Amino acid sequence: MRKRKLRKKRVLILLVGILALSGMIFSITYKDSTEAVPLKMDPTYPNVELSSISENGMQIDFPVFHIDEIDQLITAYIQERLSSFEEATVMTYDIVHYSEQTVAIQFTDQQTTETLNIDLTDGTLLSLEDLVVEQKMDDFVKKLSNIAYAESKKSNQSFSSEQETFQDFILYNQSIVFNLKDMQLAVSKQLFDDLLKDRYKAGKANEDIV
Repeated sequence: MRKRKLRKKRVLILLVGILALSGMIFSITYKDSTEAVPLKMDPTYPNVELSSISENGMQIDFPVFHIDEIDQLITAYIQERLSSFEEATVMTYDIVHYSEQTVAIQFTDQQTTETLNIDLTDGTLLSLEDLVVEQKMDDFVKKLSNIAYAESKKSNQSFSSEQETFQDFILYNQSIVFNLKDMQLAVSKQLFDDLLKDRYKAGKANEDIV
């Protein structure tokens, strides 16, 4: 009976040793490839987690919403950016707007700043065409171009409607901020109330959570 207990004890010790060794091997293998920092909470939004990836001298911070479609969009964007970097780069993010309807995330590295506007209700990236009633897109662009031209004259900036696509923007509750070639233009949604789709107009669903 005593021999059986000793034998069981030896087997248990052996199993523990194998598991510990396997863990060490996994840890070493993982560190040699991509190193992911454990998740922690975003400093501003308590229901969003902050994650980081380190790979070949690249350091990228990004938010995790635990919404499959949203996290997949962000992951695809991160992978695309990783493949485009040619030297050591640090990229950070900032959630500049977060509501029940949409979220706007700015990613910044040493050279560029890009904004992802995402519809949280259907998990899609938003372009300008998604915000505007389809039949009224030409009217929207024409009106926006006129506003941009008038503002450029006030600030002695250059503006050309042929060179602007108006695709670099931040969607807020009350306004849309466009990052143009030579200036930043903030326009009230009220100016386009008859041109915007209802879901993207100012309202409770688009009020910032914070």
